[in-house]
Amino acid sequence: KNNYRLLYLEAEPEKRFDHAINRENEKVGESSMTFEEFIAQDQLPSEIEIPEVGKMADYTFLNNGTIDKLHTYLDHIAQMMMKT
Repeated sequence: KNNYRLLYLEAEPEKRFDHAINRENEKVGESSMTFEEFIAQDQLPSEIEIPEVGKMADYTFLNNGTIDKLHTYLDHIAQMMMKT
């Protein structure tokens, strides 16, 4: 039996940009990035395959809400996974 699960979090570009520039443990230079630069990064080879990997996910969550909603979803998934 496979004990691994793939969880794919996705969000609208504007929300992802907001997360990126406001997170505490930012990637170098991320907090000073413009929205256009952020979107350009989506075209990098390392980023372009992510949606394809997401299609293989066991669970997908549209992360456009609050951090509390994300935590609630993650708690729910963890409980479901412990039952299987």
